[in-house]
Amino acid sequence: MTHARGIREATLTAVVWSTLALPVRAGTIAADALPLPNRVATADMVVVGRITGMEDKNVTAAPFPGAKNKVEFKIAVVTITEALVAPKGTKTIRLGFVPIPANVAVSPRPFQPSVGLDGCFFLTKHGAGDFAIAPSPLNFIAKGNAGFDKDLALIKRCVKILADPNTALKGKDTDRFLAAAMLVARYRTRGAADAKTEAIDAEQSKLILEALAAADWTPQADFTQLSPLMVLHRLPLTKADGWMPPPAQNAKAYAAYAQQWLRDHAATYLIQRFVSASK
Repeated sequence: MTHARGIREATLTAVVWSTLALPVRAGTIAADALPLPNRVATADMVVVGRITGMEDKNVTAAPFPGAKNKVEFKIAVVTITEALVAPKGTKTIRLGFVPIPANVAVSPRPFQPSVGLDGCFFLTKHGAGDFAIAPSPLNFIAKGNAGFDKDLALIKRCVKILADPNTALKGKDTDRFLAAAMLVARYRTRGAADAKTEAIDAEQSKLILEALAAADWTPQADFTQLSPLMVLHRLPLTKADGWMPPPAQNAKAYAAYAQQWLRDHAATYLIQRFVSASK
């Protein structure tokens, strides 16, 4: 690799990944971004559709709110066939992305829209421009993928749960855990560089922690599936919260401690959510 090419790749990598809304960085994707319910919970819009065209003019905009530099976004047009989470009456969405030249290596490669792509999109509103972004490869599921229909059924189930999460939190089936997991993902995802934290409603916080305590705590290694431990680790627990678990190497003991901590602290620990400091 030449010095010039190295600089070009490093610069483009920084530009591309600075636009991400999910907590990812070049070369890695956070494990808790993999489960489909978390993708639904952290998206501003979830739609099934097809990319039907590209706008002729690029849009110059900051890569993220508060950034002093600006980058060129190419705009793809997504024609919606099923709006799962979107403003009422939305028929098309402008999808901005930073094109990656073929000779530039970025891993994992950001989602690169092209005309004809058909599937489910998890979109985030751009902070300053009049378009959405979907930079991570996790922001799109192709309709031709094996298991697409099964994935779409789960996505629709998650959308329905989030429409009335407190009802699900008071239930006794698996929707209870899904509601808790998605609310934690939504509350604990930093959406803005200037984000601050504030406590959520005390009753809902208690319901979430009780739902996690009642979930199946059998240790698992499949990070594409939600687990109560994955959800709990999104909370910034410290000794001040009474959190003093045994070594994580003993998975069963660690899980048992975590489950008991939830039972003991559901009524007193308040989940904190990220909010923009400018609001």
